[in-house]
Parts: sequence; structure tokens; C-alpha cells
Amino acid sequence: MNPLTGLYAAATALRNTLFDRGVLSSQRLQQPVVSVGNLSVGGSGKTPFAIALGELLKARGIRFDVLSRGYGRKTRGVLIVETGPGWVCANAGIDESNSMAEGRAILLPEETNDQSFVMTSSFSCMTYAALAVLCGIDGMQARVDRIAQAVEAVIAAQAHAMRTLAGRGYERVVYLGSHIFKGLAREAALKLLELTDGGMIAAYDSPLGFRHGPKTMVNDRTLVVIFLSNDAYTRRYDMDLLQEIRRDGKAGCVLAFSGRDEAMPAGVERILVPSMQDAQDVDLLIPFIAGPQIFAFEAAIGRGLSPDKPNISGIVNRVVQGVRIHAISSHER
Repeated sequence: MNPLTGLYAAATALRNTLFDRGVLSSQRLQQPVVSVGNLSVGGSGKTPFAIALGELLKARGIRFDVLSRGYGRKTRGVLIVETGPGWVCANAGIDESNSMAEGRAILLPEETNDQSFVMTSSFSCMTYAALAVLCGIDGMQARVDRIAQAVEAVIAAQAHAMRTLAGRGYERVVYLGSHIFKGLAREAALKLLELTDGGMIAAYDSPLGFRHGPKTMVNDRTLVVIFLSNDAYTRRYDMDLLQEIRRDGKAGCVLAFSGRDEAMPAGVERILVPSMQDAQDVDLLIPFIAGPQIFAFEAAIGRGLSPDKPNISGIVNRVVQGVRIHAISSHER
């Protein structure tokens, strides 16, 4: 699963509660819905699978529509494109949808399309979109404004700190987080691996899972980063691990991202996200990821790599390649 898995679970739970209490009313679509890739973001083979699924439906005479963000599009706003009978698509200069000729697609704004290889804005925008879809867009504006302000504050206050941290020459980085922050830890590790072309070893885990074998990778050239939960109960376990790592005395540096202005164990560096002390953990996802994204960017620059195209060999691509959808025979179904 990907970094949005925890977001999906948390937002779905919140949304279900709103439905149970009558705050939200349910609406049923006229036709069945198939979600391809859950909330998977980039590089997991969703496009070839959607194409194969479309061809299967088309062969059976079933008409359908596709909802797509529209990677590589040149147009703006929400766009509905009709291209003839058969199956779905949008051909308004859209790389992936052109492969799905015939049909209709709903596309998100051009601003959601990254130019960089690592697609950091796509992660942020698709996280916002997922939160709006799952929780209801009508109540999102105030939350989005607050999140955006927190992100701006982190970038303004911590960009230099991230550059300094990247310049220390750590060889290994471990990102840790509980619940939805484990997914965020995976995203942070992935971006560091991509931007340094595998030059820095990056790992992720939960605070509890890290206590087993993974902790053996920590040495004096290791940076350990933990995303602290705002949930009081979960935070206790996060803080226990911080204290344990400092007692071990093995890590070169321990850094905590926090939405609460609370004292840290001695020797732990902290990045405080302002004005988010009472925020839900899901609202901390984007402010928390900004720091690791800047760190990875600076690490790439320090290695003489281009953040837009860090993979020198060219074997890793922005859009996944080489995925084949194998036919399932009748006896395998």
C-alpha cells in the first residue's frame, strides 16, 4: 500500500461518523464503481491496468467512464471529453488518457501536474483531493487554508535547517511514524531514494515495528526522523521511542516533527509546525512532508544530481514502464 493508505483509513472513519450522525447524506450513483489502485500515487501500474480493464469491458459491450487526474494535460479546470462510442478517455493532450481513446474523463486542474521527476506537488494535491472527496468538499476550505499556512511557515522557517542537515553527510535515514504517519514515512523515504539516485539508504517503519530488526541499521552516520502524532495516546508511544533512541546513543541525529509545542528528550532536534497543536493527524500530513522533501532536494543538489532527473542510468521513470497485464485463463478464475 502507499502513503495515502493511512489517510484513506482515517478519513473514511471520519466520513462514516458524519454519515452516522446525519451530518452528511449519502448519494448512490446510477452505475457500479470500480476503483483502480485504491489511492495509489504514481508508479504502481494503474494506467496499464485501467487500459486492460477498459478493453475487457469494451469487449463485453459495457459502456463506462473514467475519472482521471490527467497526467501531462495542457488544459485547465474540470474537463469532460466525449470522443466517440466505446470506452472512456480524454484526448486533450493527456499522456495516459490518450492510451484510452474513446470515452469521457474528469480531470483535475493543471496545477496538480508536476514537472519534476519526484512529483512532490502531486502528492500534496492528491492528498488534498482525497481528503475533500472522503470528508466532503463543502467543509474543506478552512482546513485547507490552515494547512497551507502551516506549510508556508515550515518552508520559510526550516528550509535553511534542512539544507544544513543535508550537508552533514548522513549515509542512512530512517523515517518513523504511527498509523497514517507510517505511510508518510514511506513517502519521505521514497523521495530520498529517488532524489539521491539510491545514494542514501532510506528506510521507514512504525515506532513499534522499528524496535525489532530494523533498529540494527542505526549507526553514527544515521539520521532518525519521527513524525509525532497529535493524538495524546499514540504520542506516548512515539515519545517512548524517542527516549529509547537517545538512550541507545547510536544515531548521528534524531529529529522530531511535531504539531505540539512540547519539550523533547535531551539531544532530540525538533521541527515545530506552528498553529497546528489541536489539528487532526491527517491535517499534519502535508506540513510534515515539506521538511523531508526539502531535505531530499538538498541532498540531491549536494550530490551533483538534478532534482528533475536524478536517475542517471534512466532505469527509473516518472511514469512506470514495463508493466504487463497478463490474461487470466478460465481455469484460473
